[in-house]
Amino acid sequence: MNAMKNTVISIIMIIVIVIALCWLVTIPQVMRNKTSDGYQLIKFTRKSTKAYPHFWQVYWRQALLNILDVLAFFGDNYS
Repeated sequence: MNAMKNTVISIIMIIVIVIALCWLVTIPQVMRNKTSDGYQLIKFTRKSTKAYPHFWQVYWRQALLNILDVLAFFGDNYS
C-alpha cells in the first residue's frame, strides 16, 4: 500500500513539474513577440497571429498551448 502511495505522489509531482516548466517557458515566448500594438500570440498550426493589449491575456493562452504541446508529445510517443 505504501509503495502505491509513493508511486501516485511521484506521478503527481512529475505532472506539476511539467506544468511549472511550461509556465516558465511561456514568459520569454510572450516577451519575444512584443510589438508596438501589444503582445502577439502566434499559432504555428494555423500560421496566424493576433495582438492582445495585455501581457496576461497572451501569457495564459500561450501557457495553455505549451501544455497542450506537451500532452500531444506524450500522446504521440505512447500510442
